[in-house]
Amino acid sequence: MVMSEKRAMASIVTQLYVISLRSLKIFIRDPLPTYVRFGQVLFTGVLEGLLWLQLQDLDSITNYNTATVNAQNRFGGIFYAVAFACMNAIMTVLHVVCVFFLKCMFVDPPFFFFKKKKANLTFPSQRLIFQKERASNWYYTWVWVLCKVFIDTPMSCLAMVPFAILIKYMVNFRADVVNIYISLTLCAIVADALGFFLGTIANRPELAIQISPVTIIPLMLFSNFFVATNTIPAYLRWIKWIDPFFYGTEIFSIDEFQGISTGEQLLSNYGIKSSDKSRDIYLMLALFFGLRLVGIVSLLWRNGW
Repeated sequence: MVMSEKRAMASIVTQLYVISLRSLKIFIRDPLPTYVRFGQVLFTGVLEGLLWLQLQDLDSITNYNTATVNAQNRFGGIFYAVAFACMNAIMTVLHVVCVFFLKCMFVDPPFFFFKKKKANLTFPSQRLIFQKERASNWYYTWVWVLCKVFIDTPMSCLAMVPFAILIKYMVNFRADVVNIYISLTLCAIVADALGFFLGTIANRPELAIQISPVTIIPLMLFSNFFVATNTIPAYLRWIKWIDPFFYGTEIFSIDEFQGISTGEQLLSNYGIKSSDKSRDIYLMLALFFGLRLVGIVSLLWRNGW
């Protein structure tokens, strides 16, 4: 009997085109996860808008105590917005990736073909296809991951559009809506990359559930909201440099408070410098690419090129 030769792969350009097109079709065919995600965005945006409804213009307040309280309320609203942007991206991607890589192997295949799929079972069905096609040498693992990034990252960016608009005009933030959107989008894409990374390194679903709060909650503590990072011991302070909560809070706060005495005083109290904004943006982009790279390396180690 003659052994069949291993299938020759198509060109990388063809792989990118076909997999991206298929991912887009799957995204259009199963819109429920997108509806749920945007529903969360709208609900949380309205909730924040109602809790911090139409704060008085900080520029027009003459009483020092009133201005201080107003600035502190704004800082709380900033952290709430940043925390949601990060958590929305992390938990969405972490849940999807963990189920994709760990749970799907225990699901009976007919479930996907004869029952209505739930939102959290979208990736398991793709995982079965991925395993089959990788075994048939149809495409490279890194090409598949790259196509997923092309589809998922724009969704993280798009989800922040209604959220930024809602909180800008309902809360009455001083920061421009474009700057609010940029800071929240940076948080979302970095958190998306972090969730992807956490989902790829977990060996069991139970482990993924356990490591997510252990990772996320400490990062929230280093956001400069609960405790000023300049008061944290030096041997722990370095964690802020890998913390999207810290960068997002700092960028948003600079946009909100710079140029007004009460706001500048709050920034000074938390060790925030207006000149650090550009640095924070560059470091967030570096963190995004770094986490993506580590996640991809984890997949390559498990599945090969």
